[in-house]
Amino acid sequence: MNPRQRRGLLTLLVAAIGAIVVFFGVASYVGQVRTEVGPVTEVYVAAHPIAPYAAVLPKDVKKVELPEKYVRATMVTREQDFVGFKAVSAIAEGAWLQRDMLIPASSIADGQREISVNLDADHGINGRVRPGDVVDVVAAFAASRDSQVSDPSVRRAQIPYNIAGILVRNAHVVSVGSRTPVGVDVGDALEGDPNPKATVAVTFAVSVGEATRLAYAESFAVSVRLMRAGNNETGDKVDDDDLSFDDRGLPGVLLPGETSARNDSGNSRKKATNR
Repeated sequence: MNPRQRRGLLTLLVAAIGAIVVFFGVASYVGQVRTEVGPVTEVYVAAHPIAPYAAVLPKDVKKVELPEKYVRATMVTREQDFVGFKAVSAIAEGAWLQRDMLIPASSIADGQREISVNLDADHGINGRVRPGDVVDVVAAFAASRDSQVSDPSVRRAQIPYNIAGILVRNAHVVSVGSRTPVGVDVGDALEGDPNPKATVAVTFAVSVGEATRLAYAESFAVSVRLMRAGNNETGDKVDDDDLSFDDRGLPGVLLPGETSARNDSGNSRKKATNR
């Protein structure tokens, strides 16, 4: 081996040793950085601009790694945290997704509306109805021409007889509020009344027509209650005659003299119908 070859070999050895030293130096530095940074977590950022109230879909976001010590509790770290949600306001490309940027997208179907109705806390719900339940809404109306009632909370619809029946069938319960004391009973509650009158706001997802019926019942019904079916309901055990009844079907509870008057009224209606 001539001197030139020996110098070349020596240069290669020095270069190899230098590469090894650099490799271990870089590895040591990376390890030190990782030790200082700590473990990382995947978080979501906007892959492109997202318009206000637009649904956030998987194609709208991308995952990036972020050291756990920099991850805030409000950051979106799971797909389930944004699927089914929409943007509250415009989200810029590259922005970290935060939970307060998103609101649940409506689950109601086309043609449906959400409407809240205040029901008596004890009689209307009584703790048995939960979001996601399907219920029938029953209302009772007092006749406007009956004897006067001193209680101003009893509202009367312009109908000739007392009647109760199902206003809405298979209404989907979206949310159930908490008990709220109402009216003069709020003062009673402050004075230590253990059973003040209270209402609970229940939100339903129903058709537009059913929403108007619920609003009417809240305004004029003497009582509004919810009926909750079991999981073995088939529908073939309920007849149309079960859906409502009125004074004319309860002659035994009418005052003396009222039966004939109601019967005459019913006969008059039948004659008018036949004509």
